Amino acid sequence: MQKQSGKSVFLQEIKEQPSLLWVMVGSFFIMGLGQLYNKQRLKALIFFALPLLFVALELGTGSWGKMKESYKSDYIQYFGEVLTASVQGQSDSLSLALNKVVTITAPSVEQIDASEIAADQDPGIIQIRNNFSADPAGTHGYIVQDWVSLALATAKADVEAVEVDPAVIKTVTDVMPLLSTAVAASVLELSGQAMPSGAFTGVWSADNAIEVPAGKLIRVTYPLNIDDTDIGPIIEYFTPEYAQQIVSGTPLVKEKHYYIRDNGGYITRGLWGMVTLGSLVIGDTYRGMSVEAMNTDKPWASADNSSLLLARGLIVVIMCILLFFFWALNIFDAWRSRKQFLTTGKTQNIRQSISELWEHAYVWVLIAPSILLILFFTVIPFFYTFLCSFTNWTYKVYLIQQLIKWNGIKEYLMVFGEPAWLKVFFQVFGWTIIWAVVSSITVYAMGFAHALVLESPVVRLKKVWRSVMIIPWAFPAMVSLLFFRNVFDVRGPLNAFLLQFNLMKPFSAFLYNIHLAGSAVAGKADDLIYWFDPSYNGNLAKAVALLVNLWLGAPYFMMLITGIMTTIPAERYEAAMIDGASSYQRFRFITLPMVLNATIPAMIMTVTFNFNNFGALYFLTGGGPNWLIENLPESLRTWMNSMPGQTDILISWIYKISFNMNAQLYNKAAVYTLFVFLILGTFSLINMKLTKAFNEEGEE
Repeated sequence: MQKQSGKSVFLQEIKEQPSLLWVMVGSFFIMGLGQLYNKQRLKALIFFALPLLFVALELGTGSWGKMKESYKSDYIQYFGEVLTASVQGQSDSLSLALNKVVTITAPSVEQIDASEIAADQDPGIIQIRNNFSADPAGTHGYIVQDWVSLALATAKADVEAVEVDPAVIKTVTDVMPLLSTAVAASVLELSGQAMPSGAFTGVWSADNAIEVPAGKLIRVTYPLNIDDTDIGPIIEYFTPEYAQQIVSGTPLVKEKHYYIRDNGGYITRGLWGMVTLGSLVIGDTYRGMSVEAMNTDKPWASADNSSLLLARGLIVVIMCILLFFFWALNIFDAWRSRKQFLTTGKTQNIRQSISELWEHAYVWVLIAPSILLILFFTVIPFFYTFLCSFTNWTYKVYLIQQLIKWNGIKEYLMVFGEPAWLKVFFQVFGWTIIWAVVSSITVYAMGFAHALVLESPVVRLKKVWRSVMIIPWAFPAMVSLLFFRNVFDVRGPLNAFLLQFNLMKPFSAFLYNIHLAGSAVAGKADDLIYWFDPSYNGNLAKAVALLVNLWLGAPYFMMLITGIMTTIPAERYEAAMIDGASSYQRFRFITLPMVLNATIPAMIMTVTFNFNNFGALYFLTGGGPNWLIENLPESLRTWMNSMPGQTDILISWIYKISFNMNAQLYNKAAVYTLFVFLILGTFSLINMKLTKAFNEEGEE
């Protein structure tokens, strides 16, 4: 009988019990709806709360509700702020000039259709600049109430006012400086004088209407009061373009608005930032304001930090992945609970669900906090580095003053495709391999030798010798490295000792003869031994680094191997001795195989560790000595601060690329970091596979 597939069984169950499909569909569209259908109210509330928290986070950290008000016009709000800031100064100046209490209330600013001008006030005067159609950005007009216009016209023409009270005429005449040349032009028009060249071309009154263009205008209303006398509002008109020019100094008629950036909450703004890496930097003019480093009143006027936006976007992505995981879990739970109800006729309560979860998935519950920590402190940094490798982020990009841009695979092509960079890379990579292998083998061999000596029956006071020999491993490694750096300084204790006992010349000659020190160009040994500095002593610096690492690492393997040797049954050695085996044969066929079998995994992990052992070289040699400039490709000599030294391994070179002054090639550092990750990851996977670390219980 042919066994049905899981898909066929599932479809058959859906066909027989359609309610299984409904709870899944309901849970797909609304988390918790399927649980509510199953009458699991508390569980439904828990699942429903998850997307609700996301929505609350988005709305609570965003300003979507204010978006319509914020964008009702390009510069209405900010233009009003500019005008309001000048009102107090105008009031004070007029009060002083007129010797009267002049009050100009903060103007109200709103946007209207140009067609609304005629119905705006009682019959009065409107002036519009004569180049209205030729220069829309210069459009500017006034409406002044009719009785004010008549009083001003009468005063200007020096004729007796017939229909206006003299006290009013006097009051309005005193206010003329406030109304500027625009009102003066209207006065000339009313009194029959010729209009000044380039002034105003139109008058609107009860009997004479001026034609204005279609579109939007910004209306500004100034309430004016002199000595407690309400003079009435003076209304001024601007096109949005002209208002914009006054605010920013530069017309930006088609300026783009970033709606998600300005109004989005943590979720939408995080995703927007990761995709765009920002839009505005310090000094940009946006929505009538100059963008600042930080503006707490108007966050949208703060400059974008591309690095922060990228990190925040990754956090949001992880949060969304977790939400989708729980959404899928909610669908599965609704289907499973419904199926159980249809089978047993009973619905699980929340306590029974928790008990069952703990019974069948307690391991996942226990490691859930660790998974979260891994997501936020391992996965996010990894993908942050990965994404940085596709950008142009170097020391030339000053954050918040400039934006990081996506750069595609350009850096990968440069690092692994350009011959100059490839040559330098292989030099560093080759030494990294040598360092990782040789430093691991030497510490293992020295530790093995120490363990054999300590386990020898002829050695007395083993505990004392073991304690003495373990001190280098117990002492802080960085302190030891800095100590040895001083010891091998050209003016350090070692050179002083050699000079004191007249050993400098013979020892320097010895190093020269074995090609570790001394200049081949000069053809002789140095008078003083420069352990880390000259470019021709690169091999000497490498040898010293291996010796110092031997001092630091051998005690660990000594202790490890000593412990393993104590577990070897003494009967094996006794049987070998009875059979006439020599000491070497007992070591070769008993001790060595058993120790190797137990320590090879540790040895492999030591190679992996030393491949990435930043401190051992950085704190000892600083990566030096440097390469000779003539040995570097011409195209790389401008990048000297980011070039590796002869003892730099990949990880220390990455550090230099990232943090040396005027290096900060973060994108290239990210490329090399990923390369190191791939090497170590592959090596670790092979190691775990060979040691059967991934095998399930019972597998061979």
